[in-house]
Amino acid sequence: MEFQDWLGKKYTLPKNKAVYWRPSAYGLIIKNNQTLLIQSKIHGLWELPGGGIELNETMLEALHREIYEETGHKISVLDKHPLYIEDNYFYAPESDKYYKSIPIVFLAKPKGNNKNAEPIYKQEISKMKWFDIDKLPKEINHITVRAIKKYLKDK
Repeated sequence: MEFQDWLGKKYTLPKNKAVYWRPSAYGLIIKNNQTLLIQSKIHGLWELPGGGIELNETMLEALHREIYEETGHKISVLDKHPLYIEDNYFYAPESDKYYKSIPIVFLAKPKGNNKNAEPIYKQEISKMKWFDIDKLPKEINHITVRAIKKYLKDK
């Protein structure tokens, strides 16, 4: 089984290592042809806000919680059906753990006026910025790229 880290380096699962299950909910938040991205302190890549779904919550509950924690924004989900889902095997070097992840991306828009919103969990996020949907940064997470391409194709 092959895993990739945040930057695309490939790893083979060592015999003595476990694989952790991690379904995750992410938001492709669109406003005025822009999308909100966060830059992770862990790997420096820009990505969609979101994260792991806890056992006691639904996908949409996790989506709202994670986006609020990472951006300070409250959102309205535009479609309760995911925009994008994939199987993802990744290695997290910072914790030396291997994951079978299912990133689930939902289309959303900001709710209300969140001009002064900022991350609640600042220890995870370096920056937060709105990008033109067709002028994304070069240092971007591959799942984010694929979700945005799917959005643009379906638009």
